[in-house]
Amino acid sequence: MLLILGAIFILGLIFANETVMPAKNFPVGEPVKIEEGMGVREIASELRVKGYIKSRSLFKFIVIVAGKARDLKAGEYYFDEPLSMIDIARRIANGIHGVPSVKITIPEGFNLAGIAQLFEEHGMFSAEDFYAVAGKPGANNSALADFSSASDILREKPSGASLEGYLFPDTFFYKNDSPESAVRKMLENFNEKISEDLRREVRESGKNFYEILTMASILEEEAFEDEDRRIIAGILWKRIEAGMPLQVDATLTYLTGKGSDRLTLDDLQMDSLYNTYRYKGLPKGPISNPGLEAIKAALNPEDSPFVFYLSDKSGKIHYAKTFEEHKLNKAKYIR
Repeated sequence: MLLILGAIFILGLIFANETVMPAKNFPVGEPVKIEEGMGVREIASELRVKGYIKSRSLFKFIVIVAGKARDLKAGEYYFDEPLSMIDIARRIANGIHGVPSVKITIPEGFNLAGIAQLFEEHGMFSAEDFYAVAGKPGANNSALADFSSASDILREKPSGASLEGYLFPDTFFYKNDSPESAVRKMLENFNEKISEDLRREVRESGKNFYEILTMASILEEEAFEDEDRRIIAGILWKRIEAGMPLQVDATLTYLTGKGSDRLTLDDLQMDSLYNTYRYKGLPKGPISNPGLEAIKAALNPEDSPFVFYLSDKSGKIHYAKTFEEHKLNKAKYIR
């Protein structure tokens, strides 16, 4: 009898130690993500692998006995101090994420420099730390982190190219997000937005995704209206097929940071693969992070008789069939 009582006492101590005491190397400050549709078993495994709990079986036992197996809520959870298995289960069952969120609105079309500045202004991390992960705009980045698991579309991105073009805006970030987690969040968001229908359209277009993304980034900068974007897409693809330079101011604006009205003749002579006045074809890569409508416009160009276009100070697009017409439009709407 004493042996039985002793065994029960020891088991009780083990149970208390496993469930009431935090795990020895509890990963404080590292968020854990519970995906939608995960059951108790998957959640217990994720917590055990990440080091938050010491026993998968005990976690499942606690949750089931407490009648909370169907109440565990998806989301990202953050623990600023070591917690017991019971407290972790309680937090997840009640959806208490514990992560301070920051609302950052990143407009469609922002480039890497603009996104980096926003993160810095909100006190999350420096622009340089962001560039170390996402790559420097227009530079050859030799040692970027591998984010292929976040987006299969990255397979066609040239080696050394930045993540310009792939960072689909996400409004909510966490104050403790590292540059890596913020970038991964935007990449995963982008991957989810690119539907199977869009992927099929890309395959059927005869162009690769990087080419479509590069064209879409130009359209995002060149026009506000979807109809104009489709017409301009038709014009630009037509120029490429005819062996004409694109001569798009937006690519030089990306290089210099100047507005179109401040570009000089020296700027037009810059030796860069982003200079579409000097080099034919698409620029070296995307010049912004385009929205879905710009991507759709790049995939569905509108056939028109126009070869030239320009934007006046109000953003209205004026088209021309010949260079003479284009010069008249310049004199009328620009000068």
